[in-house]
Amino acid sequence: NISLKDANEAQVVSNKIVDSWANLADTAVVTATDLAAANERSAGAAYQAGISFDYLQGMIATMSAATGRAGGEVGRSIRSMIVSMQSAKGQKALKEIGVEATELDANGVPHLRNFEKVITEVMQKVKGSDKDLTNVMLALSGGKFQYNNVSALLKNYDQFQKNMSNSVNSAGHANQQV
Repeated sequence: NISLKDANEAQVVSNKIVDSWANLADTAVVTATDLAAANERSAGAAYQAGISFDYLQGMIATMSAATGRAGGEVGRSIRSMIVSMQSAKGQKALKEIGVEATELDANGVPHLRNFEKVITEVMQKVKGSDKDLTNVMLALSGGKFQYNNVSALLKNYDQFQKNMSNSVNSAGHANQQV
């Protein structure tokens, strides 16, 4: 049973997705097909880590443009990075560059921070660093296979900001193209 309210909400969400993907397809080197495939593989992990739709689209578009990889591979790399950052090895690597993955709640109990903040801090640290961060990147990417893709994302903070902004500000883009 879908109520009118549910149908309206579904239409709003559908329009947001179409507008975002149309805008990114026009402004970044990524196709809607690749965005869909990457979302299919990474959205669950992103949601669990507190990553919003627009932030994830910025990540996908940036990694895709920087690497030229297909959406499925991009999505797997993003999922691998999110999962790796939550591991003990990943959290140790984050600390090495001065980024905390956890924080204390009001009762003093540690919990994972919102990963939009964590990933943004990592990108800012990578952008401003002249150190060799190969081992940190390996730990954050989950190993050698995803290293190039994750490294390409984390080294492109300015492009990520542009892509995320293009997703955030995409309302009505698809209709303007018709």
